[in-house]
Amino acid sequence: MQHWSMPVTSGNLFIERHYIHCVSSRNGIYVYGGDGGGELSMIRLNVSNLIWSTFSGTLAPPTPVGYSATLLNDTSILYIGGGTNLRFGAQFSYPSLDKLSLYNINDNTWSSVATSGIIPSPRIDHGAVFIPQYNQILMFYGSSDTTIWALDTLKFVWSVASISNIGGSPTSLFSFASTLVGAYILIGFGRSNDSTDLVTNDFFLLDVSQKDNYKWVTTYDPTKQLQSFQPNSTTSTSSSPSNSSSNSSSNSSSNSSNNSSNNIVTIIGGIFGGLAGLIVIITIAVLVVKRYGHSSHPDFHPDFVTLQEKSSNQPITY
Repeated sequence: MQHWSMPVTSGNLFIERHYIHCVSSRNGIYVYGGDGGGELSMIRLNVSNLIWSTFSGTLAPPTPVGYSATLLNDTSILYIGGGTNLRFGAQFSYPSLDKLSLYNINDNTWSSVATSGIIPSPRIDHGAVFIPQYNQILMFYGSSDTTIWALDTLKFVWSVASISNIGGSPTSLFSFASTLVGAYILIGFGRSNDSTDLVTNDFFLLDVSQKDNYKWVTTYDPTKQLQSFQPNSTTSTSSSPSNSSSNSSSNSSSNSSNNSSNNIVTIIGGIFGGLAGLIVIITIAVLVVKRYGHSSHPDFHPDFVTLQEKSSNQPITY
């Protein structure tokens, strides 16, 4: 019988942290920043022995809340966007996306990556999904700009994602869930960018089976796979594509008779099944972090920054 439990950890215990993002890789859970004490360090929980370790560096990102943390081929974590610590009487600012912070999980070091191309506007509480077969990150929402952005993780070049139709959220979203499921990116929940700050239970599905020929869809085909794609160059932060196939065209006729089962319920079921193990691991870190208390300023949450503040790209004083 499955049940929840509170693990006992040891090692370098730390002050309380809130609004964190966890990344699971190999036998470790990585947590950076968080609102709770101005910490700009990386903490790691070894899930084998439940021992905490702390790492820091001069090139760590100065934005400990509202960022996206994306694991690149199990070797490094790329941090995009976010804002400075949200504390009473402090400034809240958003950095440019022309430079990103990269954390190497092999030697626990930070480096700074310069980006080029069409640089997106700063953003917070956005989504970033890595497609390893394409060596590409798709970045969603997080500002008044509803454009979907693509980042080439080989050359770190920004561009507008190639989407063939209109779809997705009609307004920008914040604090939502986004994940790669088969040949689709699922976006769900979050908040819209209107002044009421209402949450939403909407779901959106982006078909990414063909590189740079993406499209919004309303049905899910579990047999569809990502396009085989071989890049012309390589980098240490990326690996060769895998788990690709070109069988989608031969299966199209048989799939047409099964469209009735390809709905959003199937998508959600697949996510919870496929991510069950990951959720259990990440829950260990979340439960331990939360047990040390709550923010002393609960009303000052980065999620509650207004649309006007998000789109100004200027420091904000509370």
